[in-house]
Amino acid sequence: ELKLVCDGYIEDLRKDFLVSNPSKMVRIGDYIAKRNEINSDGKIELEQGINIQKQFITPQRSNSNLYGRRIVRKGDIAYCTQLNNSNVAYREGDDCVVSSVYDIIYVKDISILLSKYLMLWLIRPEFGRYVYTRSTGSAYEFLSYDDLADYKIPLPNMNIQKAIVDIYDCYIERQRIATQLKEQLNTLCPILVKGSLETAGK
Repeated sequence: ELKLVCDGYIEDLRKDFLVSNPSKMVRIGDYIAKRNEINSDGKIELEQGINIQKQFITPQRSNSNLYGRRIVRKGDIAYCTQLNNSNVAYREGDDCVVSSVYDIIYVKDISILLSKYLMLWLIRPEFGRYVYTRSTGSAYEFLSYDDLADYKIPLPNMNIQKAIVDIYDCYIERQRIATQLKEQLNTLCPILVKGSLETAGK
């Protein structure tokens, strides 16, 4: 139920700010900046992509030449600029590099806007719809940084931002534990069944 609580809280915020306090719906471009670091010296050797679950993953097609790839720092948000792949992810692990189809942004002042709070808005379906309405191009459509910067979100005080992020982090941790437990059970069950059958046969 943690995800329902988190999603419900965010939706209530959106409705409250739109109706009662529209002036506090802020343009994210006032709080973010684009990171334009390139792996020109090849020091970063961890290559990553982003899946549809909004997570960083090892890309299916790896590239031995990582020079010239874009750098994603811890705490950054990377998003695919192509319309047909609106994947976005928050970087919690070590610095990595991604291909040129991704742009990277970071929050300039996390005492005003938490990066993870921003991320929670960028993974919502309404942001996906926004991407489709603002993307430009012909054969291939792209979301420009300026259009991304125009996206508006509610900006409550830091205590509320932290509370929402904490709930979401608990949800992610619970998911991780559940997945780990399922994997352990899948490994143990055949062993336990075999042991039970052997015991019953004695």
